[in-house]
Amino acid sequence: MKNQDLYHDVAKAETLDKFRRVLMNVFDGDADAMLGELESRMAANEDYETAAQMRDIRKKLNDI
Repeated sequence: MKNQDLYHDVAKAETLDKFRRVLMNVFDGDADAMLGELESRMAANEDYETAAQMRDIRKKLNDI
């Protein structure tokens, strides 16, 4: 494994850990609420592509 791959894996793990902590500590494990908040914030910032991605993820979670 190259150093660049290792760096990417560590950065990805840190990002996922931060995501998990926010989900559990701020949104009490409610992924739908967290994604809804992100969708609203992205729409308010006129980042419609990311807002649509959050909406799509929420829809997929609700379909499960």
